[in-house]
Amino acid sequence: MKAVHARSLQTTMRDLGPSMIDRETTLPCPCSSEPFARLARCNELLDALPPAARGRLQERRLIVHANDVLFGCQQQTLDVYFPSRNTVLSLVRTTDEGPQVEVGMVGSEGFAGLDVMLVRGTRNETAAIAQTGGEVACISARLLHAEFSSEPQTRMLISGYAGMFLEHVSQTAVCNGVHTIAQRLAKWLLALHERTGSIDVVVSHEALSRILGTQRPAVTLAIGALKNAEVIVHSRRSIHLHDLPALRARACACSESMHDSLSVFRAQLGNARRASARPVTD
Repeated sequence: MKAVHARSLQTTMRDLGPSMIDRETTLPCPCSSEPFARLARCNELLDALPPAARGRLQERRLIVHANDVLFGCQQQTLDVYFPSRNTVLSLVRTTDEGPQVEVGMVGSEGFAGLDVMLVRGTRNETAAIAQTGGEVACISARLLHAEFSSEPQTRMLISGYAGMFLEHVSQTAVCNGVHTIAQRLAKWLLALHERTGSIDVVVSHEALSRILGTQRPAVTLAIGALKNAEVIVHSRRSIHLHDLPALRARACACSESMHDSLSVFRAQLGNARRASARPVTD
């Protein structure tokens, strides 16, 4: 099946501008209506669902590029988005004053649109922006809510993801208040590496200022500190993770805590996946 590319239908972060991701129009889901079963095997949460439930979700394939906006703040969208492996979404909240801050990161362990799925008819409190390009499964929030309500295994796994995600959001709130920009940058780079497996990050200073909730000069100083310590190699719009153990040592304690909770949840997904694959005996 030919992939449908998002750029022709979705709006990029640059196109929207700082104040435009709050508009209340629902962005279209540029997906094929044909189910794309292989994509389920690329998202750990989808792959752990019972086969029958997964078949009823009718996931559709979406190709996204870095900085594509899947939905904006305060939009009432109809779909949720499950990134494949190596694809990461940034969940961004816009303040009343205008600046945007990342409040969460979603990789193949979960999905974006949790609030819309849990409470039908609600509006997204965050914008979902592709941090890295790749494949995403686009699924009706209504269908996922139906499975969550009726299927115990699905409810257990999504509840587990919601608990871990909220723990990460609260940890980030504490981290933003007490740790240095350099520590938080190291934490973010490690979290991205954990979800993509890559030691090369393509990101601008402007994007990092949004992610870390700070001004660009502070981002420049933080990058400089890690570069001078030979932890990273930095060039224009690119960061190479030169020394991962040293980067972990430079990160705050929040990084290890969030890594541990993600590992526990991924182990839960692995157990569920193996149980689903086990043949049923009389």
